[in-house]
Amino acid sequence: MSGEVIAAWAGAAVALLGAGLATWQANRAIHAATRSAAADERAAVAAERANELAEQQVTKYVPEWTISPLGGHGYELTNGTGETAYDVTARPVDPRQYFGDWSDPPEDLGHGESLTFTTQRGIGGGDHRFVVSWSRDPGGEQLTQRKPLPPQPPPRSLNRR
Repeated sequence: MSGEVIAAWAGAAVALLGAGLATWQANRAIHAATRSAAADERAAVAAERANELAEQQVTKYVPEWTISPLGGHGYELTNGTGETAYDVTARPVDPRQYFGDWSDPPEDLGHGESLTFTTQRGIGGGDHRFVVSWSRDPGGEQLTQRKPLPPQPPPRSLNRR
């Protein structure tokens, strides 16, 4: 065999080997892209599921605040939300309907904790509810709930024993 033929065969072998290597690399790239697309799809499904769970938690959240009379003109606001509430205030919906000092700063209340306030109902019609406001996170979005102010118990008679 002549040198030219050997060189041609060697060149063909190198070209065939290069083509095989290129095909192998292309197949690896295709498989990697397929795995990447599948991983992206799984991540998207997981993110959507996380959003659904977060929405369910938000819709499950049922805040429960109670206002109880303490006697005289005092009231107690109790956090029954099941979690710490931040920046809690209780103010009359219509401040003209109640006498009281509404300048107290907001308070943070753990579940079951209370704050007290003093007020006396004024004369006249209007909205006699109180607005409880709080946030679920420090500095977070303010949530509100309107609550009726329960009546104080009647004063005990001085003649009772």
